[in-house]
Amino acid sequence: MYPYSDSMSVEELQELVSYEIVEPSAVPEGYIFTEGYYDETMDMVTISYDKDFDNWIMLTMNPIEVFSLADVEGESIEVRGTE
Repeated sequence: MYPYSDSMSVEELQELVSYEIVEPSAVPEGYIFTEGYYDETMDMVTISYDKDFDNWIMLTMNPIEVFSLADVEGESIEVRGTE
């Protein structure tokens, strides 16, 4: 995704941003943290957890001031009791 930069740990990424980087409290069995990147132009952090080549989880986060889903039209849904 970011071939021009080296992967960073969550701790290293946290030093670059003013917002809290939220890590999952649990990931499925067999998944491990594999890489983290910071996109300065979007003030966005991306972290990845991989199990193998075909099974991975990628999370991106940025401050709400940069991009908010509140600005996107759509339908509200409820997941496990939370809207």
